[in-house]
Amino acid sequence: MNRPHSMFGGGFSGTTMVNPNDALEASQINPENPIGEHRKPPERVYFSEDAPTACMDSFGEPKMAPRRRPMRRGILLVLCCVSFPSSIASAAETDAQELVKQVVKTAGGEDKLLKLFRFRERVLITETPAAPVVKNEKGNRTSVVQVAGDWWIGKEKRDKDKVRVLCWAWSLRILLDPKSKIETVPEILVNDKAASGLRVTESVKEPIKLYFDKETRRLVAIDYTDTRHVFSEWRKTEAGHEYPSHVAGFRFTDRKAGTLKDKQWYQTDILELTPLKELPVELKR
Repeated sequence: MNRPHSMFGGGFSGTTMVNPNDALEASQINPENPIGEHRKPPERVYFSEDAPTACMDSFGEPKMAPRRRPMRRGILLVLCCVSFPSSIASAAETDAQELVKQVVKTAGGEDKLLKLFRFRERVLITETPAAPVVKNEKGNRTSVVQVAGDWWIGKEKRDKDKVRVLCWAWSLRILLDPKSKIETVPEILVNDKAASGLRVTESVKEPIKLYFDKETRRLVAIDYTDTRHVFSEWRKTEAGHEYPSHVAGFRFTDRKAGTLKDKQWYQTDILELTPLKELPVELKR
């Protein structure tokens, strides 16, 4: 005796799976047939969820049609999930590069970005803002800086990587480095004015954020490690290099929230800045 087929058309090699009611009806004897012919079970029609047609097996018994799975819909959903974040990332990168172009143009173009220079300054570790500098003020420190390179105070080289990175960002040249990954960050208020932000990674060990006045596109602040450095009082060299001559540093109370202490912890005022064509002889290695 042949075994019933499964709903997918294949035969079971083990126990046959049947409906208990169908089995009961099939086992009843027709009283009008003394030989004991089985009464034909009532006809049933089964519909699959996706196909409104009955499926019959080789015995004439109804069976379920294979359900069609919405594969195309699933594939489209996966593609959307993959492409949507990529589109957002692409748009963010485009916005970041557009802002880079604007701030470099405001600074006079790449040729006007400082690269090697000497500057004299007044550096003070103080919570109380010092009085404005006066004419012919001597200051207390003279340095030579090779942007993205070394920094000398007098003839002594500074080994702190943080000040090197900070000066690199201050010059804006960090935004033009091929290794820098740049993305936009939410706006903040600097001195009660809206500032657009850029976050730089990969070219530096720790992320650094630069903020630019939303109207003028000048650099107004840098967030780096535990401090926000706020810039003001712009000047220009005879060669046309523009730079902020006043910097005040405020420590974060909560870096993630972007909250600052009310009082500064340092300030520096650049008294004189001179671009250099080559490194002074006494500093050459």
